[in-house]
Amino acid sequence: MIDPIWWFYLFWVPDFLQRQHGLRLIQIGLPILVIYVIADVGSVAGGWLSSSLTNRGVSVDAGRKIAMLVCAVSVVPIAFAHRVSGLWLAVLLIGLAAAGHQGFSANLFTLTSDLFPSRAVASVVGIGGMAGALGGMLIAEIVGYVLQWSGTYRGPFLIVASAYLVALALIHLLNPKLAPAELSQASINQPRGLPAWRQERSRHWFEQGSRRCDCRKSNCHLSALSVCRSADFQTGNKRKAS
Repeated sequence: MIDPIWWFYLFWVPDFLQRQHGLRLIQIGLPILVIYVIADVGSVAGGWLSSSLTNRGVSVDAGRKIAMLVCAVSVVPIAFAHRVSGLWLAVLLIGLAAAGHQGFSANLFTLTSDLFPSRAVASVVGIGGMAGALGGMLIAEIVGYVLQWSGTYRGPFLIVASAYLVALALIHLLNPKLAPAELSQASINQPRGLPAWRQERSRHWFEQGSRRCDCRKSNCHLSALSVCRSADFQTGNKRKAS
């Protein structure tokens, strides 16, 4: 939900600075640099805040959500950026919002490892990243239509200011105590990328711990073959050593 907001910063902040403050392309570099340096600080500070709270005895649930709440609140002042007349005050408000986004995202990525087993983390993050990229495509179109209709950044900045609080409210509603996701033991232990019959046979070889097998048989599959070769290699090394 918040990933499209970052795409909004990337695509539309230069246009805002040009429309609102009359900056030309060669003048935008320094303000943009300042915005992203502030965002870097927010990224580190957001992760540090949640870790600091948990190290002081605060629960993981409270530590993550307090840090995310602080970051979400720091984004709210961007709602007034379109009304500010001074360039550097507008840059400061946008930079503060970008810092809040990065701190919020740092804790959001950590939630994945808090809630899901290690082998599912990459898949969950990948699905979320894909959804965020699609949202970025949509928000580029939506902001364009809003600007064409209203001629002001008031609407987009109001959406940005409220998105993080709404996202945090949804997280708390869906998982009030950040309880880990419950997956069946079979889905956790089951080898991935192999048909069921090959998984069963592979599991049989590892459970038996056999050091000998006839790999010339037609039904000796790839997993068993690798076990045989590994076992023969280890046995051969022991014979050479003796």
